[in-house]
Amino acid sequence: MISFEKNLRVYIPVPPPTLLNEDKVLFLLEVREKMKKKVIGCVVVAILMVSAILPCVVMGGGPDDPEIEDNVFDVKFVGLWGFFFQFLVKHIDVVSAWFDEDSENPEYLTVCLQTRSLVERTESFEALYKVNWFFNHERYGVILKIHPDGIFAGFEAYKDLGNNEYERHECERIFDVEQGLITWRVAKELIGDLGLGDVLTTTSACALLRPWDATTGEGPDIFKDLTFQMIAPPDERYGEDYHIKY
Repeated sequence: MISFEKNLRVYIPVPPPTLLNEDKVLFLLEVREKMKKKVIGCVVVAILMVSAILPCVVMGGGPDDPEIEDNVFDVKFVGLWGFFFQFLVKHIDVVSAWFDEDSENPEYLTVCLQTRSLVERTESFEALYKVNWFFNHERYGVILKIHPDGIFAGFEAYKDLGNNEYERHECERIFDVEQGLITWRVAKELIGDLGLGDVLTTTSACALLRPWDATTGEGPDIFKDLTFQMIAPPDERYGEDYHIKY
């Protein structure tokens, strides 16, 4: 018997004294084999448990585990100062955003943006909604613009080419006013030809209100909600990465 602290005891099997030397050897060999099987069994169980946990941690995605989360009642005037009457701008108050895929349609990436509320037509300003990410050091995103006359720019996915130029593509969409949910469904070949194991990084979302008319075009951002946190530590400024499943 070997004693440890806290009254922990480990018992080492000892062959009965009545056994002959050869029988004692066989007895100890049998005990060793049994212990090896127990250790191997424990290792297998541990591997299975880790395998079951890892996909949940790595893959993420979906409304219950969004890559991007944001505080509510935090829309800011010109993107800098909070104000009291947040109910006036709840349709640009971002709650969360996430990415998802469907095994039956693996050629598409779904991007969702959840807000506190949505309107089909704005009162006077242009409302703009975006979700952005990087892939292979290039910036991609999805966008939607709503005017007093309704949806203006449609649902688009884009690649940032620099110098205020973009490669744009129309995509499938769902605009759910009751749920405050905007959904883009984008063909992966249009946004970097994504495949299994690719990773979307530096994820963020924003919504804003700004003046607009057919003559002068877009004005400055008046009210804005950004998920990007400039004053946060570098590893907390953006949302989580998303790993392509299919």
